[in-house]
Amino acid sequence: MRRALVLMALLASLLGVAASAQTAAAASATFVVDDTGDEPDQTPAPGDTDCATAGGRCTLRAALMQANSTSDSDVIVFDASIDGDTIEVATQLPPIVRPVRIDASDRDITVAPSALITLPLFLIRDTPTSGGGSTLRGLTIDGDPDGPGRAGPLIRAGASDVTIDRVVARNSADDGIEVASTAQRVHITRSPVFAYAPGREAIALDPGANGDIAPPQNLRVGPRRGDGTLPITGTAPDGVVELFRGDPATGPQAFTAESPGGNFSFVLGIEPAPAEKFTATATDTAKNTSEFAETTTPSDVVSPFLLGGVATSLTDVRVQPSEPLDPSNVQVEDFTLTMANSERPLGGLSVAPDGSSVTLHSSTPWLNGEAGTVSLRAPAAVTDLSGNQNLQPGVVRVGGAPGDFIAPAVTSLKVSPKSRICISKGRKCKKPGTYVSFVTSEDGEAVFTFVRGTRTIGIRRYPVEPGRNKIRFDGRIHGRKITAGRYKLYVGVEDAVGNIAALQPRYLFSIRSNAAKR
Repeated sequence: MRRALVLMALLASLLGVAASAQTAAAASATFVVDDTGDEPDQTPAPGDTDCATAGGRCTLRAALMQANSTSDSDVIVFDASIDGDTIEVATQLPPIVRPVRIDASDRDITVAPSALITLPLFLIRDTPTSGGGSTLRGLTIDGDPDGPGRAGPLIRAGASDVTIDRVVARNSADDGIEVASTAQRVHITRSPVFAYAPGREAIALDPGANGDIAPPQNLRVGPRRGDGTLPITGTAPDGVVELFRGDPATGPQAFTAESPGGNFSFVLGIEPAPAEKFTATATDTAKNTSEFAETTTPSDVVSPFLLGGVATSLTDVRVQPSEPLDPSNVQVEDFTLTMANSERPLGGLSVAPDGSSVTLHSSTPWLNGEAGTVSLRAPAAVTDLSGNQNLQPGVVRVGGAPGDFIAPAVTSLKVSPKSRICISKGRKCKKPGTYVSFVTSEDGEAVFTFVRGTRTIGIRRYPVEPGRNKIRFDGRIHGRKITAGRYKLYVGVEDAVGNIAALQPRYLFSIRSNAAKR
């Protein structure tokens, strides 16, 4: 008898556990939104799972009211009958105070205000009850389809362990998505956020929110690598970095790719265009997501290459790149020189200060008129001033000496001072002479030609290098001081093989008498 009583008690206990499990399962409900209106639920009583408005259907507002009335995590999905529709709401939706998953991942559903709403459209509340553990997935939240914004922020997460997944948030009158300081582990993933109010943010973290995670650092596009790729790089905490194309301030912005954190690198299938904007977020291993970091594709993402070369003597070859090179990255071992079908050992090189040319110095001479070729030995051997590396090297021709028939170009000619110049040091002439500055495309000798009226009175010559030169003129020609008066100065540069352009760069200046009053 006693054994029978024990068995009956055990059975009753098991039945009670089963009944309790059924009750708990019943507390978690799925609400199907099948009405794009904004009516409230008729009977949002605790534990009620019958989402119905006065019209007998289920709106998003009614579903949220029902989800807030249950104790367990609920699910809100959308009926196929409203796929592609917009749900317009006149006031803030009920704050989420219980865990809920709003899932429109298999639907095209937009939520938008029909009137001005100065509160967050979706508010996930931390107190007095918590919406922690909630998820928004697959929705488009539009603060004002007609612009410039009638609701904002669009989402504010005040609770922890919230996921915002594949949500498009746009046209906010405030921030796009806000995370309160009380909220941690708010994971925002694959969610473009754009077209928000001036001075606001796509994603805004209050101080202390999400562990104060920093956005990706040193985000940049390029420079071009020797393998031809144009990477987007930076650093971030361990976890995941997500990259978006487009300007979040104006939109549209689209999710592009993700990469592990740390020192990350993206190489996109469709290459960035100059001035194109990119943004990126970082999410650490605890699922804290950062604000956006921004960068813009620079104007120069083109690799340098060699245009050609010319022998300036029987041992020197001047090589012309397609754009100035970074002089600090040019090494003699990067080049191969062949003259008269024989590879020539290189004993050194010199680079123009502005990187506009490279002169290779051969250890063995060749004959006058002999030509050849020059090339870079490998990709990524040299870089331009923007850091772009050269691609697969190509062989270019070298004209034989004296095959250079191009005169150096002279630009940006200036004389300072240019008037009332004195040339005899004394009480009234503490700094005699003047400075002549200009830019030349080649090295050689600067030829200063001085003209007074229609008569050429003399020439002075000075050694110069490629780039900007600054030369002090002491007022003497042929060892004699020129007299007071107005003069014209013509400046040309003669290169190593005698090329000099017609004297076109001209500057007017005047010499004053030491006896003249200051």
